[in-house]
Amino acid sequence: MEISISRATDFSILAQFLCGININENQHIGYCGEKNEEILQSLEEDFIDQHGKKTFLIVEDLDGVKAAIGFDIDEESASAEVWGPFVKSDLNSQQISMELWHEIKKIYPSIHTFNFFINEQNKGVLSFMKEINATQTGKHLVLQIEREKFIPLKKFKSNLFQISDFESFANIHNKAFPNAYYGANTILNRINEQQELRILKDDKGNVQGYAYFEVTPGYGEASIEFIAVSSRFQNQGLGTILLKEVLTRIFMYESIDKIQLCVAITNDQANHVYHKAGFYTKHQLLSYSYIDGTI
Repeated sequence: MEISISRATDFSILAQFLCGININENQHIGYCGEKNEEILQSLEEDFIDQHGKKTFLIVEDLDGVKAAIGFDIDEESASAEVWGPFVKSDLNSQQISMELWHEIKKIYPSIHTFNFFINEQNKGVLSFMKEINATQTGKHLVLQIEREKFIPLKKFKSNLFQISDFESFANIHNKAFPNAYYGANTILNRINEQQELRILKDDKGNVQGYAYFEVTPGYGEASIEFIAVSSRFQNQGLGTILLKEVLTRIFMYESIDKIQLCVAITNDQANHVYHKAGFYTKHQLLSYSYIDGTI
């Protein structure tokens, strides 16, 4: 079967295709969301190259888009997060996946490292990983909780961050997340009405832990970025307290009816805290990396 591959021209049409296909576990890619508005926002923000061109290729016929692959490119590290390959089930998945893959790599020869995030039920793309000799790098859980299943707290033990808390907060953050994408100063600068840092203290004023989360009410989204408890105060249930307080705050926004987060399957302590607070496992994902030139 000969196919015609072209660069995506209309992100709104592409978002509809990705939304329709990514809700199925057997075609699900972890990087891609499941809401049309969320996917469209990601496409418009992350899939435009330095020349202003869309970094998504598609296969389409008279019925619309049939397959697609995209690169979320980081020029500095010469790497990309790969969305796809997405192929409708009535097509030859392996043939089209390989043709899309070779074509988009040809367009971006400077990119050498490719990262994938694949649902364990997505047998087609997992077979594609074997075919290109990609290396599995980890296993992850996508956890979810819905507003209707969560019992909000009536009283809070934590309080909003004060500048006098900074040193203690930074010490906890740096020890818990030494290579975090947000450092303590970055978090401090991001705080606003919808990006909240909460501090938990004991009766003597010692900082026991903190939680930082961000909310985007317009898109009905929230992300719990960091929760950590000082080593001095662990194994007292404080992480669960902070998590339940954050969930209570987030669900105060009427547009947010569920929250998802991703955790390494090996992070037993975090998984215990999340499940104890009411999260359940929605997806299990496998991460892969491919470095050009390995085959």
